Amino acid sequence: MLFDLLDLDRRVNKVAAALERRRAAPSSAPLEEVAFDREVSSRATYQELGSLADDPLVRGVCAWVAHLTLERVTSPDAVAVRAARLELGAVDATASVDEHVRRLLGSERDARASAAELERVSARASDAHARLAERRAEAARLLGVADEPEPELAAKVLSATRDAFDVIGPPGSWLQSVQRAIASDASEGWPAKLSVRWLHEQLSRGDLFKGVRLDAPRPPLPLGASSFALALHRLGAAWSWADRPEHTPLCLVRAPNDALVARRAALLASLVVEPTFHTRKLGLGRDRANLQARAIGRAAVLWLRMAALGAAAHRLSRERARATFEELSEEALGRPLPRALLGVLPAPRRTGGLGLRAVLEALAERDSLRARFDEDWFDNPRAHLELRHEHHQLVTARAVIPLESGLAALDARLRELVV
Repeated sequence: MLFDLLDLDRRVNKVAAALERRRAAPSSAPLEEVAFDREVSSRATYQELGSLADDPLVRGVCAWVAHLTLERVTSPDAVAVRAARLELGAVDATASVDEHVRRLLGSERDARASAAELERVSARASDAHARLAERRAEAARLLGVADEPEPELAAKVLSATRDAFDVIGPPGSWLQSVQRAIASDASEGWPAKLSVRWLHEQLSRGDLFKGVRLDAPRPPLPLGASSFALALHRLGAAWSWADRPEHTPLCLVRAPNDALVARRAALLASLVVEPTFHTRKLGLGRDRANLQARAIGRAAVLWLRMAALGAAAHRLSRERARATFEELSEEALGRPLPRALLGVLPAPRRTGGLGLRAVLEALAERDSLRARFDEDWFDNPRAHLELRHEHHQLVTARAVIPLESGLAALDARLRELVV
């Protein structure tokens, strides 16, 4: 079969954009179906492309076709997972699974009630995710591709954060672990309302966003410092996805589950543990800024361990290994999560290993930026240009940040903030 690679790239771009919009949609809404183009989301196209000469554009298009094929065949299962999380989880339930998860971060009374209720109402959502994980793994096997990146990183991150976790001390319950991860006690200087405009204003010096058609996702409710980290994470992902050369094929400059996009998201999120960000942007004095950054750093350790558990939970959900989940959750959080929450809390992440690696790479990148552009690198126009230059490079031309550098940067940061 003869392919017009540029036409395939345009069609990939269209479907990829639709998937990005679906991913960025509020989690409180049902997941919409995507109109997949079968020409760029089928096993037949993938196999035909794989037989062509080795060329960067062919490789790029082929990777995207494999990704979109898996997304297409499992899309109904993904829709079913969201529906199960939004529907009432039991006949006499008064709130959905997702509503109970949100209430864990509310008043103490509501949190305790929802923690007790979640175990009872999570069965449908747990089973729905297990089916999605099973279907995805089978589809990847039939296509002959690896689909769960960096599966070993969860264990490495748990090991790397063990000493810091011991310094923080064990929680009284698994609920307390979840609550401590949002850093609600680090509240000085943050605006009462978290808006896209406020986020842009904090990073408005220089040309960080100049000329970028940025469709920034709606920020979360400001429940604690972690909400601002999440908003910055989403902004970083949207910015680095959109900031690419206009006339270069998408498949040459962005990959499925792009590591650069994940790293930029983690880099902007890390600003909440920069004392200089607290002095420059939140108006705190140096001593208060250091104290608040350390408080958020302690919460970030818990969040990172929760993320490692979420990365492992996808595989455990596929294997329906509830006993192993309970044991691993106790190692990660200091208290075991109920077995019934496998596939529900924390939300399983098939690409969780990629996200963990992105955090490590972002820490190493942050150290490099500070060394060359000073501690206020996030306000330095020359740093902005360097970051954006990488956005415009081909995927094959990007520099690789060794995992060892990321782990060393994590260790150094934990010693500054926690240990």
